[in-house]
Amino acid sequence: MATDITITSLPDADKFVAEIRMDGENLATLIEGDSTKVNVEIYTGRNGEPYRVDYHELMLALVTAHQKLVRYYDRRPD
Repeated sequence: MATDITITSLPDADKFVAEIRMDGENLATLIEGDSTKVNVEIYTGRNGEPYRVDYHELMLALVTAHQKLVRYYDRRPD
C-alpha cells in the first residue's frame, strides 16, 4: 500500500494534525492532545466497511506521522 502523510492545521484552532492516507484513502489522523499526548482518529472506508491494513504498515505509518508532527512543532516559530 502507498502511504502518504500530510501535516495540516485544524480550522479555527492553533493545533496541527498528521493525516494518514493509504492508497489515496483517508485512514487516520493524529491529533495533538494535552501536553505530550497524541490522539488517533481512525476512519471507516468509503463503503462503510472497516479498512483491512497490514499491522506493520499501519504501525510504521503511525510512527512516521508522529515523527513528522513532532518535527513540525519543533521548527514552528513561537
